[in-house]
Amino acid sequence: MRQLLEKNQDLALVTEATDGEGAVSVARHLKPQVVLVDIDLPNAGGLETTRRIKAELPQTRVILLSAVDGNAYRDAAKSCGADAFLLKGVPVSEVLSVIRHGTPLSAA
Repeated sequence: MRQLLEKNQDLALVTEATDGEGAVSVARHLKPQVVLVDIDLPNAGGLETTRRIKAELPQTRVILLSAVDGNAYRDAAKSCGADAFLLKGVPVSEVLSVIRHGTPLSAA
């Protein structure tokens, strides 16, 4: 993901976190426009991490990434406040479009 973002001059990767606690802490400090969260994030998990970021920073868009598709995952993403849900294998152009413009959960 880092390489993808670094190739696009209109996007700036400000930092990365290795777990949910770190992601919440970094988001709280940097107040980014968009956060990409892996659903399988260690320490708090992606759903809880998303819930916490959205509770503290409702203006920050959270894009939840998952290797597994299904209504249960999409419903869980929606219930925790994620702004978008993407599968890890989607085309790069789709990831970039969601980062730049957003998309409803149901359309992701």
